[in-house]
Amino acid sequence: MVAVLSIDANDNVTDSGTRITIPNGIPLAPGYNGGAPDIAIAADGRAYIGNNAASITMVDTKTDTILGIIAVPNPSAVGVPK
Repeated sequence: MVAVLSIDANDNVTDSGTRITIPNGIPLAPGYNGGAPDIAIAADGRAYIGNNAASITMVDTKTDTILGIIAVPNPSAVGVPK
C-alpha cells in the first residue's frame, strides 16, 4: 500500500489520508511499516512503482488510480526519463 502525501508551496508535507493498494506489494507483519521498494515519478505525473513480484504498477497521481500493471521479470530498479 502506498500513502499519498500532499506537499504545499512551502514544502510542508502532510498525509492526505489516501491509500493506494499495490498488487503484489510488500506483505508486512502487523505493527511494521514498509513501502514500495522502488518508485519513480514521470514528468507527466505518473508514478511507476516496482513490486516484489515480476511487475511494475503504473499510477495516475492526479486521480490516485492504478492505470495498469507492466510485466517485468524481477525488476531491480525503476527509472523514468525527465
